[in-house]
Amino acid sequence: MSLKIAVCEDETSERDALRNMLETEIGLRRIEAEISTFASGEDMLIAMRDEIYPISFLDIYMGTVTGIEVAKEIRSRDENAVIVFTTISREHMAEGYDVGAVHYLVKPYSKESVRIALDRCLRVTGTRERFIEVMAGGEKRKLFLSKILWAESLDKKCVICFQAEEKSPPEHLRVYMRLDELLSIIDDPSFIRSHRSFIVNLDHAASIKSHDFVMKDGSLIPIRRGYAPHFKELFEKYCFDKQRRGHKLV
Repeated sequence: MSLKIAVCEDETSERDALRNMLETEIGLRRIEAEISTFASGEDMLIAMRDEIYPISFLDIYMGTVTGIEVAKEIRSRDENAVIVFTTISREHMAEGYDVGAVHYLVKPYSKESVRIALDRCLRVTGTRERFIEVMAGGEKRKLFLSKILWAESLDKKCVICFQAEEKSPPEHLRVYMRLDELLSIIDDPSFIRSHRSFIVNLDHAASIKSHDFVMKDGSLIPIRRGYAPHFKELFEKYCFDKQRRGHKLV
């Protein structure tokens, strides 16, 4: 089930900027979410007749119906709803916390501030980034999908290449599992089987050169012979769709 998030902001540029940043962060966490945007408090109140939003980002300073008023209505209907206020000033912070706001976002937004706000919301709602659990070295390991770069089949085992921390060197984990089983467990459209022996996370691919995926860390992952044009078209479509959803290709 998709997590429903509301963004209520009367300034078009600010509304679009926040939505794009949220979509990028949500995409990185592999969370299924649906973001609805509203240009006024009145519009959101109308939508709330038929919909519940577990997470809401509300601009305090709007026209007839302010963010505070929308928040009070949200709180009257759902005491567990998560509310974040967006504003150019901290003047009304006390009033905002009176309705149980978990965070404040001060404009102009930054990637880091939106990331912190979203993480706080997800912790409160109990929504977490998607991950898989595998057995390695006699113990269970948790791997977040966003950290996995690629995987290689070696007989009855797989070597999973992942990056535990941003800017840290990739690590390699051996697991007793066949590649098709691993792909089934991952179950995510960002991961494709480029070769009989390799799985690639398209989010970590930079380009296709000749018969290989060129990964962002510089490593080369082979493509099945004769399938380079197919994967080139698939990769280009994936990148286009990602950009259209507001995700930056970095």
